[in-house]
Amino acid sequence: MPVDVAVYNGELAVANQKNVTVFTKGAQKPTRTLTASGVVAGSGTAFDSKGNCYFSFSTSSGASVDEFKACNGKPQALSISPGSPYGIAFDGKGNLWYTSYAAAGPGVYECSGVTSCAQVYKALNFINPQYLNFSKGFTDLWIDDPANYQCYCTGLYEIDVATGKEVGRIISDMSFFDPPTGVAVAPGPL
Repeated sequence: MPVDVAVYNGELAVANQKNVTVFTKGAQKPTRTLTASGVVAGSGTAFDSKGNCYFSFSTSSGASVDEFKACNGKPQALSISPGSPYGIAFDGKGNLWYTSYAAAGPGVYECSGVTSCAQVYKALNFINPQYLNFSKGFTDLWIDDPANYQCYCTGLYEIDVATGKEVGRIISDMSFFDPPTGVAVAPGPL
């Protein structure tokens, strides 16, 4: 079951529950399948500016992110912490951003490249942020948060990257029982 997608130069990477399937431009069937070890459930995929692809997933002991050079071959496990990486995306400077939810430090994190990660958006009171993606020009970051059944805060949040302030929120017709389940690649301003 597909859970997230990423596109780079016409190549499509699809994160599934157990692996990443890659489709070359125009392919109707996967061109290759990338596997990581210890996957309990896949959660995200992203490309960096060099065409390397990444797969975030939960394990029996937490969460992990693997890098596949040139979106091929064997994975290299990254040491991504704190939090438990779920949704992943790269900014225009090649820095990995990820969400972490539930008891693992809910919020949004930024890394320097793919190391030295720190929480950057905690004060926005996220409950279960899952997927994220940048708008055109990397000026805004969109995050979906299905929240929980106890609040009326399920929605899509637009954050100004420079200031870290919420500049938009879409909550109409969304609930914990009918939440958003992803953010399109480079959605641009609505």
